[in-house]
Amino acid sequence: MFFGSPRPAAICLAELVRSFHEVVGVITKVDRRRSRRGAVSKNPVAELADRHVIPIFYDPSDALGLDFDLGVVVAYGKIIPESVLKYRPLVNVHFSLLPRWRGAAPVERAILAGDTQTGVTIMEVAPELDSGGIYAQRALEIGPGETSLQLTERMAQLGSELLLESLPEIHAGSLRATPQDGEVTWANKLTPDEMRVDWSKSPEYLLALVRVGRPWTTLGSKRILLKELHSVDGEIPKSPKDPPGTLGVALHGGTKVVTVTTGAGQMILDRVQPEGRGEMDGLSWFNGITKTGGLCLGQDNIE
Repeated sequence: MFFGSPRPAAICLAELVRSFHEVVGVITKVDRRRSRRGAVSKNPVAELADRHVIPIFYDPSDALGLDFDLGVVVAYGKIIPESVLKYRPLVNVHFSLLPRWRGAAPVERAILAGDTQTGVTIMEVAPELDSGGIYAQRALEIGPGETSLQLTERMAQLGSELLLESLPEIHAGSLRATPQDGEVTWANKLTPDEMRVDWSKSPEYLLALVRVGRPWTTLGSKRILLKELHSVDGEIPKSPKDPPGTLGVALHGGTKVVTVTTGAGQMILDRVQPEGRGEMDGLSWFNGITKTGGLCLGQDNIE
């Protein structure tokens, strides 16, 4: 039995389907509409199950009474009832080197913390979140500038490989889980407030926010999503009077660019998405702003 919904889970499910293991069913999230009048959109796991004619269930309690030896959980996103945990053993593919980064956002938290290494853990599912014993772990280096989506994709592939290597021994009982050892850190789900840019932070932290995805700031009453920016610390001087978030225009490599002041150096605003508009380059956005002086992101400066 397979528990999961998003693309990383579908990557693992696809490998299980291609293996000698029989997937008797999937338990996943309920299909949702893309908009009020739009068509119902299946999640990646449900789509894959449909293609392979695998029965789909939406309540974890539906597993009770079904004939399977072992459950596999990947990015399921819900608490599994103890009645299901007692019914059959479940193993989880978790995207961190436990006990570091227990919780819903291990990849994002690793990037924000500046970690250079992470990994995947095959663990037993226990009633307390991500507290189960460990069957296997494998480390993975975090690439410079690697986004959370890119890293998650690689981790899903690595997790699939480690899962398929471990399952025969887990099922046979020759591979036993060992208790987690070390300091526990928590990877709580990121809130919208955490993704709001604090321009007094360092360029390194701001770049990490962009790598995580969907950081936002404001100009007046309007939100702006930051899509791409890069650091030019030391290359473009800033005025000591400019508060963090101050916008400007400068020449960089012979090209006119939009700069923004941070707590430690200047950054170039490469691409943005203003509220209610499509994605565009920073200079085009800046040229469309009616005020041309004293603009400061993160402050109410437009009536």
